Amino acid sequence: MSFVTLLIIILICYFFCVYFYRKSFYFEFSFFCTASYFLLMPSTFLIITGALPIPLEFYAGTNIDWVYWPNDFFYVIFVYLSLFSCGALFIASRHSGFYFNGTNKFRCKLNNTDISYGNRSISFFFAIYVFLALLIFNISGLASGEGHWAVTKEEFMHEGGAFAVLLGFTTAGARILAISIIFVSLLKNGFRLFPLMILMSISIVDIYSTGNRITTLMILFGIFLIMLKNGKKNLLVLMAIISVPFGFFMSMYRIIRSQLHGNDSILEGFLIGWDIALNSLNENVTFEFVSGISESINFNVLIDVLRNYGNTIDFIYGLSYLKTFVWWIPRSIYSICSTPVAASTICKPPSIEPYMTD
Repeated sequence: MSFVTLLIIILICYFFCVYFYRKSFYFEFSFFCTASYFLLMPSTFLIITGALPIPLEFYAGTNIDWVYWPNDFFYVIFVYLSLFSCGALFIASRHSGFYFNGTNKFRCKLNNTDISYGNRSISFFFAIYVFLALLIFNISGLASGEGHWAVTKEEFMHEGGAFAVLLGFTTAGARILAISIIFVSLLKNGFRLFPLMILMSISIVDIYSTGNRITTLMILFGIFLIMLKNGKKNLLVLMAIISVPFGFFMSMYRIIRSQLHGNDSILEGFLIGWDIALNSLNENVTFEFVSGISESINFNVLIDVLRNYGNTIDFIYGLSYLKTFVWWIPRSIYSICSTPVAASTICKPPSIEPYMTD
């Protein structure tokens, strides 16, 4: 029964991805492939082994619980039904009069963008991103080796107030704009050295200054999609081979990153972190790998939210959606902005105030 369930889920995900790709629905294709990746990796491990643990070395102080199969069958299926509903909605909207198709306008702008203009734009936003990322890196104290990489960053955002938030949003915006322009350039002009070098530089700066790996994953996925679109079969095979050791390294980096900034040199911190990461590998190496490359803890949190709604997590009847429109109003004026995100109840350790999620 478990195998049949997993097979049906994989086949439906495959159907939607192939359909969107063949119809050139690139936004829908990217969305669905990304969502399928982050869901299928942990849920496949869950269904095969019967349990999805949490990495205790990172989340022992939280209320996040294990996911069990088939005990949590209903919640897992509900997650996939939600995803499949999005896929069906995408298809329905494409065949209705309510969908605005900007493909032709995009192609027009793409064809009218020359290489020199693209390179100048890439350089401009890349320079802004690097400057602001290193500025946050220095004023938050990480550059001097003060504190834990994640705690120090959150303390900076909390203590810096509106200035820190503005700085963080501007940095993220410059990074997104640089990456977006590069992908437009790659779509029009093919793979060239300059844009690829900038993408690699963005990944290195982001991984080192923030400790986050999601930007690198999205960049690699974007390159994969462009290769797939252009029929670069040999490069796709090479990328698939490289992704295994690279994924293992990114999994290990979860531990390495906590040692990079508190030692005499980056190399010393890296070697110490690598040694700790190797020693931390327990008998369940497969789980460590899956957890590292798919952030499986997010799946645990998602199931926990569904499992606890109406019990320890109160129904707020859609109030959190209003944050999209009222986030800029001070909480002292409009208290609804203080409505906590459901996941914060589960994720935060008891000793830490949920100032990042309120």
